[in-house]
Amino acid sequence: MRIHILNSLVAIVVLCYIFFGLFITLNQSGMIYYPDRTDFRTCPGFFDYEKHAYNTTRYYQKSGDENYVVFFHGNAGSACDRAELRPILEKENNTVIFVEYAGYSADEARPSAAAILQNARDIVQVIPDHADITVIGESIGTGPASYFASIRSTQKIILRSPFHDLRELVQKKFPLYPVSLLLKEHYPNTEWLASSDADILIIHGSADIVIPMTSSQKIKDLLPTKNITYVTIVGAGHNDIYLFSKTRESIHRFI
Repeated sequence: MRIHILNSLVAIVVLCYIFFGLFITLNQSGMIYYPDRTDFRTCPGFFDYEKHAYNTTRYYQKSGDENYVVFFHGNAGSACDRAELRPILEKENNTVIFVEYAGYSADEARPSAAAILQNARDIVQVIPDHADITVIGESIGTGPASYFASIRSTQKIILRSPFHDLRELVQKKFPLYPVSLLLKEHYPNTEWLASSDADILIIHGSADIVIPMTSSQKIKDLLPTKNITYVTIVGAGHNDIYLFSKTRESIHRFI
């Protein structure tokens, strides 16, 4: 009787393991990306910015001189939500671009790494060859930002709460699963950053439990020859880091 119960419990555990693994595999986009339905063209925070669309990519732009700042947002909300960062990124007469992703801001596409990296390639095409570029990424946006810097000459890179490699990050959250085999979404940030000669600023909150500081510290450790400035925001989590003046000042000063 006890053996039968034990066998039944083992079978239940195995089935749960398999079903949850299938859930992760089939629903990984829904577990990573959280877009909202904000209308891209009527975003009040960018009422005075130009609204552009190039191939599959929409973006807000403040046109200025040949010093470009390109911003890739995190996995939740939309580019419209980041209008509050305008005072940090706008400096003198620079040109500022806030990139919107496929599948965000009422776009019917499904968000994915492939689509978002295509967004980065599209932005490469709309920036003049002679421009000086600072690319900024936050959270999941550090993926396309790092990729952008690997395919386009970039002078400065700012990474807010970045991860070394998305698959490694997810593997630590689900240690019982072969994430490298299951996860299609892939952002190998350190690998991309290795091919760029840009100066790099990494900003991370000490209380971040979404992407622990150890992940961004690994970027610095694996790229010892790069000019990397690492700024720790003591007490900051993942979503409140802009509330700290040190974050805002570090970004604005680095641009």
